[in-house]
Amino acid sequence: MKNLTKYIALLTMVLIFSASSCKKCQDPANEKCENYDPCYSKTPFEADFIMEEVVSSQGSYPFGLADTSYITDTIVAHVSSSTRLRCTALGDYDSYHWQIGSDPTIFTTKSFTQYFDYPVNVWVTLIATRKPDTLCFPNDDGIDTVKKRLVAVPRSQSLVFGNYFGSSTQKPDSNYSVNVEVCPSQSEGFRVNGLAKCELTFGCNNGGGVGYRGAFFRNNESSVCQQAGFLFYNKPTNKLTIKYQQFTVNQGQTNYYSGLKQ
Repeated sequence: MKNLTKYIALLTMVLIFSASSCKKCQDPANEKCENYDPCYSKTPFEADFIMEEVVSSQGSYPFGLADTSYITDTIVAHVSSSTRLRCTALGDYDSYHWQIGSDPTIFTTKSFTQYFDYPVNVWVTLIATRKPDTLCFPNDDGIDTVKKRLVAVPRSQSLVFGNYFGSSTQKPDSNYSVNVEVCPSQSEGFRVNGLAKCELTFGCNNGGGVGYRGAFFRNNESSVCQQAGFLFYNKPTNKLTIKYQQFTVNQGQTNYYSGLKQ
């Protein structure tokens, strides 16, 4: 009777172990399983990239606003390189072959920048290569081509210009208007009116960059009171947000403004 009991207990353990082993082994991603599939979760080679508009080349000034950029398919044509296009591949490929429209210039790095001094409507093309995976995809030649439409519009069509009504962290208890306008006397200058708290009237500046949906500005009235910041216009919500710094004698404070276009 004791032997029978031991036999039943041993058999039960074997069955439990076998069932457990089978359950663990039903994983096509596990090399130890009988149903292992080396192509499981793999996908054919598809290259991709993003286009960004960079509206500042001011280095480390102001604090924390060195790289003011955003993903877009529309940029502003500019008479200088302060506003430019940046294309970046979304993968580490073996080679990169970029071309903008029919321009003969070829870029071969993962990322590059370019600016346009006149409006354009062109295709940006990336031809990327990597080692083919013929085991999982017999027809894979290791080459993929991606095209995205790029539009560069005149500076006058920038969405950031206009009147806005909203509030800021600098004046949390009140709503007020901010105006972003072109300086008629300058080819590139613009100004942001309404953010000042130094009781100064800021003139036009030439140190910023105006993009299609974003802009970088500097209001330098004197060494006593200065402003610098990044504007971004959200087209679906019709709202402008501004991250800016106002500082006196290098004592900086970061503020935020958000307002709807009027």
